Amino acid sequence: MTWGSALRTAVGWVLGPALLLLSGSAAGDTLALESRSMSLDRGGTRSMLGSVKRWGCQFQKVHLAEIEASDLDMIVLDITLDGTPGRSAAPSELAQLKRKPDGGRRIVLAYLSVGEAADYRSYWQPDWSERPPGWLGRENPNWPRAYPVRFWAPEWQAILFGKSSSMLDEILAAGFDGVFLDRIDVYGEWLKERFTAPQDMVALVSAIASYARSSNQDFVVIGQNSEALLTDESYRTALDAVSKESLLFGLGGEGLENTPEQIAWSERLLREGSAAGLHVFAIEYLSDPERIEEARRRLLQLGFTPFFGHRLLDRLPE
Repeated sequence: MTWGSALRTAVGWVLGPALLLLSGSAAGDTLALESRSMSLDRGGTRSMLGSVKRWGCQFQKVHLAEIEASDLDMIVLDITLDGTPGRSAAPSELAQLKRKPDGGRRIVLAYLSVGEAADYRSYWQPDWSERPPGWLGRENPNWPRAYPVRFWAPEWQAILFGKSSSMLDEILAAGFDGVFLDRIDVYGEWLKERFTAPQDMVALVSAIASYARSSNQDFVVIGQNSEALLTDESYRTALDAVSKESLLFGLGGEGLENTPEQIAWSERLLREGSAAGLHVFAIEYLSDPERIEEARRRLLQLGFTPFFGHRLLDRLPE
């Protein structure tokens, strides 16, 4: 999750107007798999997104029994479920998580960062800290142990998908309903080095969606932040929904309201996604009850489904 969301979203807001010029016809030149066109007229689990009322993300201090007993309609978890290094989710565990106490169905998604590597992941090699591969950037100063990647590199994409040990392939094998793609916005950090970075990210997300749905046509794909890319039809077509962090509060500091200009810019782009058939989820990091109720009212008026979380995402969503 983009725990440093305030800074990253602010950067995206500044870069956004220039990025709106990206061409939806361009494709990344290193992708192992070309994306295919997919209709937004979707059924099964993917059609359930519009009926989600209570949802959230939790990546630390996870207790599966608490999630099972909750009335959450959707939950986003790490592939390890409880953050234990080397552990992978078992299909039997996911089968239990997918069933709500009232017998209804819960959507269970896996977190997948497409633009940042982490040194606690199973793919990390011990010598990378001293001799990093060419596609690995410098450590993120706002989130230790995380490293922006040159996401267009075949080596990184092979880590993401395409073989049994790849992260997406493990997610598919475990039986998750879909993925919650984070750090899509990393393309903005590589624009000086690679001017096609926005198009390359669209192509990568499209390829991930196409690859996953070739195994499970009902697979859910949600893109986090990066609302500037919603002007691209290929990007919109690859997704089932979008999630936006700190739309109303937090860009200028914890609990502080964003400027009308910042809100209007993101809101316009999110509405474009919504008009194309994408459900819009929203995450606000607030603790004050009055601010939460104010934000809830405003987000629901926009037609967005809110989640109010603790910044570390270490609590069961309420």
